[in-house]
Amino acid sequence: YFQHLLEKLDRAELGAGDRLKSKSGTGAVLTTSHLFSYKTESRLVCEADNIIKYKESPAETMLSLRIPKSKSTLPDTHMPDVKRQKSEDHGDEEKEKKEVPTVAFDACLDEWNAPTTIDDYRWPHLQNSISPATSQTRFVNFPRYLLIHMQRYELGDDWQPYKIEVDIDVPEEISLQKFKGTGPQEGEKIAPEEAEGDAEPTTAPAAPAVDEGALGQLMDMGFNMNGCKRALMAVGG
Repeated sequence: YFQHLLEKLDRAELGAGDRLKSKSGTGAVLTTSHLFSYKTESRLVCEADNIIKYKESPAETMLSLRIPKSKSTLPDTHMPDVKRQKSEDHGDEEKEKKEVPTVAFDACLDEWNAPTTIDDYRWPHLQNSISPATSQTRFVNFPRYLLIHMQRYELGDDWQPYKIEVDIDVPEEISLQKFKGTGPQEGEKIAPEEAEGDAEPTTAPAAPAVDEGALGQLMDMGFNMNGCKRALMAVGG
């Protein structure tokens, strides 16, 4: 729902773009979603020759985290806080019997950042042949406010969704610095730019500017902002 609210606000702000520009004196209109916007980069390593490729994602406004159930722990019933909670819930016998496991928020971040294997990745520098790749995702930038969505639903063996009953232990202060991407590093063998496509030029053309009026019209049709931006860029703005 919050993303829907952001899109509604963006539509209104883009519709008043000329008025907002004249007041601020800047060329671009920074919508409310800009406060939550961030990008991520994927570092892919080809297992065939250790060539490395960096891919930057489109801007997003919400970080979705999986809950690693294997890293959950049961509460210590001897702790004073747990005893007090049980005494307060004495009227609900079912709640007393049920012990809800806890997963640390840091474990969810580590799961998001953990390297994953892509078995059938197509590498242009290998004449578009398929070779496994190891991928790891990190932040390109941090937003002013980071929205977190916990993926509390999974598909069971019967293909029916079920809710993951866990508590998330979130600390008062969180440092995300270790999840910050660094981009290409000295000594890394980077996949050549000219191998990314069939075109001859070695430099990629500049991304087309997005027409804010067209963006507002598409969003009014019910499409989300990120999808509208990708569609407009695909057709040249």
